[in-house]
Amino acid sequence: MKPQNLIALLLFIVGSVWALTRSERSVRNIQSTYYSAISPFLKGGAAIETKASEFIQEVEPRERSLSCACRKNHSSPTINMVAHRHH
Repeated sequence: MKPQNLIALLLFIVGSVWALTRSERSVRNIQSTYYSAISPFLKGGAAIETKASEFIQEVEPRERSLSCACRKNHSSPTINMVAHRHH
């Protein structure tokens, strides 16, 4: 382990022990500050996850219909999509 990593690990452990051995009120203040600092990232991540889920739900039925059409035509979905665009 590099000396810098060891120093960082020791500082993290000492800081964690210090934060967790404080009074309950101090620990609650530390937690509150931490959660208020990461809150925008959590909200942004949740919004992105919601949009991704909606996109997947929208795309899955199309994908199924393409795969069914491919089985009937014995061709790939890409070829079917290109053929449909040209018509």
